[in-house]
Amino acid sequence: MINKSKGSIAYNIIDIDGDVNEGLIGKIGSLEGVLAIRVL
Repeated sequence: MINKSKGSIAYNIIDIDGDVNEGLIGKIGSLEGVLAIRVL
C-alpha cells in the first residue's frame, strides 16, 4: 500500500492479490472520505 498527500488531498494505491469484486469495491467506496475508486 502506498499513501501520498498534498495539502488536504491524498491518494492510496492498494495492491490486492486476487479478484476484486463489486462487494469489495462497494465497501471501500462507502468509507468516509473516499471520492473515487479505480480498478486496473
